[in-house]
Amino acid sequence: MIALVLLTGLSSVFYFYSGKAKSSPETEKLQSTASPEKTLEFLAQDLTRAELKTIQRTLDVSGPVVAVHQATVKAKAAGELLELRVREGDSVQAGQLLGLIDTAEALARKKEKLALLASAQAQLNAAQKSLDSNKSLFAKGFVSQTVVDNAESNYLVAAAQREAASAQLELVEKLLGDTRILAPISGQVSERLAQPGEKVSIDTRLLSIVDTQSLEIQTSLPALEISKVKIGQTADIYVEGIAGTSLGKVSRISPATAAGSRSVPVFIALSGRDNGLRTGLFARGRIAIESTQPTLSVPKAALREAEGRKIVYVIDAEKKIRSTVVETGIEGYNGADRQPVVEITTGLKPGDTLVAGNLGPLREGAVIRTLEKQ
Repeated sequence: MIALVLLTGLSSVFYFYSGKAKSSPETEKLQSTASPEKTLEFLAQDLTRAELKTIQRTLDVSGPVVAVHQATVKAKAAGELLELRVREGDSVQAGQLLGLIDTAEALARKKEKLALLASAQAQLNAAQKSLDSNKSLFAKGFVSQTVVDNAESNYLVAAAQREAASAQLELVEKLLGDTRILAPISGQVSERLAQPGEKVSIDTRLLSIVDTQSLEIQTSLPALEISKVKIGQTADIYVEGIAGTSLGKVSRISPATAAGSRSVPVFIALSGRDNGLRTGLFARGRIAIESTQPTLSVPKAALREAEGRKIVYVIDAEKKIRSTVVETGIEGYNGADRQPVVEITTGLKPGDTLVAGNLGPLREGAVIRTLEKQ
């Protein structure tokens, strides 16, 4: 009985180990097929190359859109505003009649001055006849020189009175002309500040007009940076609410700093016209201040920070992802496509393929596959 039990136990141990040995290769094969190496798929635009490019250094700017030419239309005469023919958004031309102020008072004063001028002219004519007559009598010896002198004096007084009456009439005619409200510049009405029927006095603000064909960005730059800015430098401008960019140029630089600050006002003229630009919109942009020689660079979005070092994900010859530590130089924008780029001083060589944007952490050694563009 004891011998039979021992024999049975030894047989079980033998079959257990022999079965395990036979199943191990199959198990390993199943495990290897159950966890294959994962392949990452990328679109063509997700990859880029380290290339020699011209880097354009820039200065960031911001400020409101303002009109180079704008004007406030004010009343030049006092009276009732009879009509105002334009409203906000209407286009006007320089010299166009925009409205009228009541002319009743001006017309009455004109009649008065016309009567005074006629009276002065009649007195001048009488003085002229008297002088001519006295000169003729003096030549014949009928009157003295004193009579002639008095006649000349009366003529001069009458002539002066006539000139004064004429000047007063010109002033009234000017006042009458001032009752016509004319556009001082061409542009669009931005504000209407009065309504027909209102009593207005001299210098009452009636309308605001802006020339939307000449817009610019009003910004300020620190005094330490102003030496880098020159008239004629180009600028990419992004205006709130406007899709895309507008190309601008530095048109004016103030010769003095702004009051209460150490910043210098700079004005950037905009070249776009029919793209929806309006005064008062806020704009941001960058002024191109200098360009480098072609240097090795990559898109700025390709850089990542890891443990205080800058890295990029490079695709090696085996189509595998390798994180590579790089050192960078100047930052700016590519002169051709305005893409933010950064100079690579060490770590890459021209032609290296790398991940272009921030796609999150990527597994070291992962194989990639580029999808064909649909």
